[in-house]
Amino acid sequence: MALEMYIGVDLGGTKTKTVLATGNLEIINEKTIATRMDSEETIIQGIFETIDAVKGRKVIKAIGVATPGQLNREAGIAIQAPSMGWHSVPLTRLLSERYQVPAYIENDINVAALGEFSCQDESLNNAVYINVGTGIGAGIILSKQVFLGNSGTAGEFGHLTMEPGGPLCKCGNRGCLEAIAAGPAIGARATQWARARQDSSMHALALQRELSAKEVAEFARGGEKLAIELLQETGRYLGRAVADLVNLYDPGLVIFGGSVVLNSPDIWEAMLAEVKMRLMPIIYAQTEFAKARFKGDSGAIGAVVLAKQKTN
Repeated sequence: MALEMYIGVDLGGTKTKTVLATGNLEIINEKTIATRMDSEETIIQGIFETIDAVKGRKVIKAIGVATPGQLNREAGIAIQAPSMGWHSVPLTRLLSERYQVPAYIENDINVAALGEFSCQDESLNNAVYINVGTGIGAGIILSKQVFLGNSGTAGEFGHLTMEPGGPLCKCGNRGCLEAIAAGPAIGARATQWARARQDSSMHALALQRELSAKEVAEFARGGEKLAIELLQETGRYLGRAVADLVNLYDPGLVIFGGSVVLNSPDIWEAMLAEVKMRLMPIIYAQTEFAKARFKGDSGAIGAVVLAKQKTN
């Protein structure tokens, strides 16, 4: 009996990654391209290009797509995604018409959560996946299902208010976790700090332009005290928010993805120390904190899981 094949697409503002995989999540073929952000049409053509490249002549059962932004899941429409610059795109219809198979879409963080949850022990029922990168979000798995909430927007972890009156967030609120601990916020804060500190090795570069979170992490690895201090502070903010999430859902497992938290030992260690300090010992002892296994493949693998779940 031939193995069932699925397509998983992880669509992001920087890159589009597509895999052809079996129902057992064995990747047969994969293709990654830079997302062509010129227009809706170029983004969609890029999706088609990657699917064509990995599919070849293989027969597939379904297509799953991880995409940012607001969705109408039932209609398969990407309603709005500021990072993609598109509005009301009938994504599943376009895919189904071209490839003559069912297609499904889901929020990118929820899909990554599905991907990471798929490689856990089958006895596990609950987990939370937290992504800290350009933005901050959470995918919540309860009773083996993604928890969407009343309006389908559950998991806006980055918009927990951490500092009333703090930095202005893209959502219009002030002091959101995302406005303090996401990659761009780290870079902005490091630039501000370094410009005021002539004794910092980041000072000269900060006078020229805004620093990136990646650069701050590199300075920290080189022993720059100001960078280490800033990243540890960032970790403590994340730790407080993670502790709140664990207190609320008692998931048993919290998985972390995203370049910010995976690439900085200072953030990771400070975050876990803060979590331990703020959780009740019995809850902390029964909660595992782990880094994503699939890392950059979580979204594409999760999109395969999505396609499989929806068709079986």
